[in-house]
Amino acid sequence: VPIQLSSISCGPRHAVLISSIGNVYSFGDGGAGRLGHGDENSHAEPKLIESLSSENSIVQMSTCGRNHTIVVTTRGIAFGFGWGERGRLGLGDVGAVLNPTMILVNSALKSSTPFAIVGAAAGQVSFVI
Repeated sequence: VPIQLSSISCGPRHAVLISSIGNVYSFGDGGAGRLGHGDENSHAEPKLIESLSSENSIVQMSTCGRNHTIVVTTRGIAFGFGWGERGRLGLGDVGAVLNPTMILVNSALKSSTPFAIVGAAAGQVSFVI
């Protein structure tokens, strides 16, 4: 059964596809966990990121850097995975993040006012939301 896509994002080593119902698929070089499947395996064909397949995490957009990926849900929550050195995932100075991990923007900004993330863009070794 063909999957209807709503969004595609590409990095130099991997790609992320978002279906019209918000499911996320990734493929390419899995090094550093940039595919979000809980390991560093590479995939030649799109594979569903199962941890992002729930009603609570319907993804609306993604962006890919060289070794990392950021996705944003319809609820305004961002998740990062892949190489997190020097804070490039917004999770502190971490190494490989193999599974999508929520980026806690309010605590990083020391803000008690909640806000929703509406978009993101990745650079080669950074991102902005």
